[in-house]
Amino acid sequence: QTCALPILPGPSVPVSGVLAATLTMRGSIEAPSGRADITVAGASWEGAQVGDLVVQGIADGRDVRAEASAAALGLTATGSAALQGARQAVVDIRGPALQLARLTALLPAGSIPVDVSGQADVSAHAEGPLTSWRAGRVTVRVGGLDGSLGTVPFSLTGPTDVQVSGQSISVAPTTLRVGGVTLSAEGALGFSNVPSLNGLTVAARGDLGAFVGLAAGVGYPLPIAEARGGVDGAVSVSGSLQTPRLMGDVRVDAGHAVISGSPPLDDLQALVHIEPDAITLPVFSARVDEAAVSASGWLPMAWTRGRAALAGTTAASATVRVRHVTPGLLGRLATGQTPPDVSGSLDATLTVEASRPRLDAVTGELRIDRLDATL
Repeated sequence: QTCALPILPGPSVPVSGVLAATLTMRGSIEAPSGRADITVAGASWEGAQVGDLVVQGIADGRDVRAEASAAALGLTATGSAALQGARQAVVDIRGPALQLARLTALLPAGSIPVDVSGQADVSAHAEGPLTSWRAGRVTVRVGGLDGSLGTVPFSLTGPTDVQVSGQSISVAPTTLRVGGVTLSAEGALGFSNVPSLNGLTVAARGDLGAFVGLAAGVGYPLPIAEARGGVDGAVSVSGSLQTPRLMGDVRVDAGHAVISGSPPLDDLQALVHIEPDAITLPVFSARVDEAAVSASGWLPMAWTRGRAALAGTTAASATVRVRHVTPGLLGRLATGQTPPDVSGSLDATLTVEASRPRLDAVTGELRIDRLDATL
């Protein structure tokens, strides 16, 4: 009745614990009746402690009913299934106070680069025929979510539902605040192309400084010492989960940024346009002292999908124009000092192109369009 599970841990079945089971059955295979009591004490998954798992099941020849619990995770479940006909089944899972740290510990090492803490109120309801499980439907309700991702707090503004069927996944209007950034999502997307679905829309809004702080808080610090300005972005996802098509825009208005070791950028305006085949920068302008900077660019979407998607792709390109660059600005950029006894200004254009995301694949030209100097 009781045995250890020393042979199961490993790369194929990364589970361990002590199993105790009692099974009493009678009747026929088609209409069994009886009871099963199963306990796994001290269960762990890939080294992460899950705690004790308890499962109890009863069959009466017509139906099977079961209850399960993982007390350390705060999860309980009930379920039933008919033994005749289409074998219709119903499962309900409840986790009113799920500890996020325990759940994320079950993920493969390195999946999340920072610590996650807090708790969630989650429940799920699933029903469908066992003989055709793709016809079933699962509804997951997140009643509450509060915690921290690294040093960044996050919270769900209200309950939300996610529905999964054999054909699609749909998300009810959902708003999540992460630090000073507001994220929202709504819509439905098929696992394969389903023409009747409207697609999924994901949006983000906040101050530029809040986005920089969010990146630093989750372990990806940017070389930006100071930032402010409005950021507003939205991306719609159509097609399917297997072959998604992205369309959207991200805007930065009235921005100010100080890149470490460089003069500040003021009056920053930018527009990033996302298309199914490319990410483009149609608008970028800023002021550095008395100089005006503008830029545009093109990045093939295939560059974001790994090396296998690069064959036959269009090259990436960028153009940067600067106007009225003074010797003082050039000196501070090059040496951190203003050169004496030199006055004037210049205009220049830099164009670069890359056939692959490698430094040795980059070619370019720097052209001086205008130069006025007095020594």
